[in-house]
Order: sequence, then structure tokens, then C-alpha cells
Amino acid sequence: VRRAIDSATRDFLSKVMRKHFIFATLQESEFAAVFDCMGMVEIASGEVVFSQGDPGDSCYFIRSGMFTVSIDGKDLKTLSPNDTFGELALLYHMTRSATITCSEAGELWQMDSSSFRQCMEKLSSTQTQRAETFFRADTNFCGLPASDMKLLAQACSVQQFYDGDEILREGEVGHWMFIVVSGKVVPTDERLAELFERGGSIIGSLGLIYGKRQPTGARAKGSVTCLALARSSLGQLTDRVEDVLRRCAFKDLLHSLPRKPEQREFFRHLTEEQQHGLISTAEDGQFEPGEIIATPGDPAQLIVVIDGEIAIAQRLQGPFREEGDFVFCGPGVDARALAQRVLTDGMGYGEQPELLEGVNMSSYAVALTHVRMHRITYSNAIASLGEPIASVIRMNEIKKVLT
Repeated sequence: VRRAIDSATRDFLSKVMRKHFIFATLQESEFAAVFDCMGMVEIASGEVVFSQGDPGDSCYFIRSGMFTVSIDGKDLKTLSPNDTFGELALLYHMTRSATITCSEAGELWQMDSSSFRQCMEKLSSTQTQRAETFFRADTNFCGLPASDMKLLAQACSVQQFYDGDEILREGEVGHWMFIVVSGKVVPTDERLAELFERGGSIIGSLGLIYGKRQPTGARAKGSVTCLALARSSLGQLTDRVEDVLRRCAFKDLLHSLPRKPEQREFFRHLTEEQQHGLISTAEDGQFEPGEIIATPGDPAQLIVVIDGEIAIAQRLQGPFREEGDFVFCGPGVDARALAQRVLTDGMGYGEQPELLEGVNMSSYAVALTHVRMHRITYSNAIASLGEPIASVIRMNEIKKVLT
């Protein structure tokens, strides 16, 4: 329902806009034109505002009432007055990622897609300039040509978060990633806390690039400014930009590999330049069920699973079956039953001591399903770093102590 907005309503809308992660950078003088395009919606208890999978055609500001957020039928949280919802579907041109149901009758103020686009047009120019400035100074992106930086900046939106705000929800299918421009972000996975503290941290890249559910969530600690990039925007970018984003996603994957308590994470002890050099040597691979990926005595390598399952077994029953250059388990061999462990998405094999010290592989790695993976070989690591990773880490630690 469109009606004249009284002063109390304008105060309410202004307050929400000033703290909103998208609209906070609008000038207050620009609020009025947006408010005049908004309408009030009265919602009864039990009424569904929209359902997961619906088209994203508007966003809502809660004036009164309570609303439940659910994904795949599971209630996740409750929204209350001064909260907003629905804006991500508009921002990223995607369907609704959750269902919103009214649990206590209330009043919503609705912003339709045309009003939202009006806001975005006002923000576009200043946000693009701000994003380009950041990319020129960031180690992940500074090597891109100016034209690529501009494309990436135009595809991003600047978003403002406040203390306690949820930036990324653990377990949610990845439709976007965030680059921390300023402020501190706290992940749900404590192992990644150090990585999220500094400006330039990238969160959500695993979900965005690999189409996976987010392995960790993140909240703002204090005021945080981020650049947000939607998966729907990837088609606008060049191959060079996508390569950088894949490198960032693989970096996150290496940081978050499951490890035993006595194993340290080698990757964080490399410099940014060394990390980028090592990642650039990674090979992509796809394997069919039953195909042998590695055998005992093979040169040292790190295998990281993106999709699928890999059996790690010290012995396999022969003979093997060959199809051209590809080798498979023989008929009737149950690699899963012979496995000491099974790798799934986000897990690795061959990190320590193999990749770090050049120790040959000690077990078979066999694809149990269709597998998509990355591989870093010891020989490629040596070519990139000039010496074994373990030696590089020791030298880095000595330099750190001396400085």
C-alpha cells in the first residue's frame, strides 16, 4: 500500500538505512526520493512473505512484528523490528535463498526492484572508484590490468556491516563472496581467525568458485566494510580475473584442510608472494570411479578434493585395468573396503611429510566417485620456491625472529 510517509516513518526508515550494509553510503539527502517509492505491507501471523526459490523482486524493512527465516524447512533465526530482509536476491539477481514467515503480526515497508536499482545507480560511481583504489593496493589483485580491475570493481558492491552482523552463513550455498576492505571479521572456524583479521581477507570464495556450501560462517566485530561479488556477476569478468578468484579459493582451501593436532598449517608460514607462486603451480584433475590417482612410490604431491570421494589404501588387489593412459582398479576390487580413510570435499592427502619434505607417496589414492581435485607436486613446488617448502618455512621463521 502506497501512502504518504509521516515524520515518524521517515525517522524509522532513515535509521534503518543509515545502519544498512548496502544503503549506509547513500547521502541522507538522497533518502527522500527512495522513501517516496516505498510501500507499507501489513502481514498476519502465519503468513509467508516469500518462499525459498521465489524470484527476488523486492526487499523489506521491519517496522513491527516478528519473522522466521528458514532454509530447506529448518528454522534458522528470527527477525525483529529494524531488521531487513530480501535485499541479497535483488543485489545478486538471484532467487530467494530462504523462506520468510511472519510469526507475530506486523508492518513491513517494501522497496521494489526499481527503487532498489535507483539506490544502486546512486551508489555505483563512488563505489566503483573506491573498489578500484582497493584493488590497486591489494596483493591478490594488483597484478591485474587496469581494464580488468575496472570490470571487477563495477561487478562489486560496497557493503557496510556493524558489530555482530552476520556476513556469511555457515552451510549456505555460496552465491557470493566478500573482500574485507576495513575492519575485523570473526569466523565460526577458529582456525581461520588470524586470516580473517586483516584487510584484504576474502571470505566465501570456496562457495562462490566451487559452488559448495560455505564451510565457515563469519560475523563483523565492530564496523566492517566489504566488497561483495555475486556468482551471477562472474560471467562479466575476464579469464584473468577468474584465475585470480580461483587462486583465492584454493588458498582458502589450503588454509582450511583438516589436520591432526600435531600438524601445523604450512601455508600460513609462507609469504604472500610464495603462496601465490605455489598456487600458480597447481594442476586441476578429474577422475572417474575406480581410477587410480596415485600409487605407492609416486613422487611427492598434495592432492586436495574439490568434489567426490577418494580412498586412501596401503594395498590394492591386482591386476589393474588400463585404458590408454588411464589406470583403473581391476574387476571386483572394493577400494572403499580396503581404505584406511576416505577423503571427501575439502580434504587432502600428501601434505606432510610428502609435499613439505619430498617423501614419496606411501599409499594408493583411488577415485570412489567422479572426482574433481587440485594437485601440487613437490617438483613444481621446488621450481616455484627454489628449495623444499620445509626449508623455506624455516628461513621465513628465522627472518621473522631477526626482524
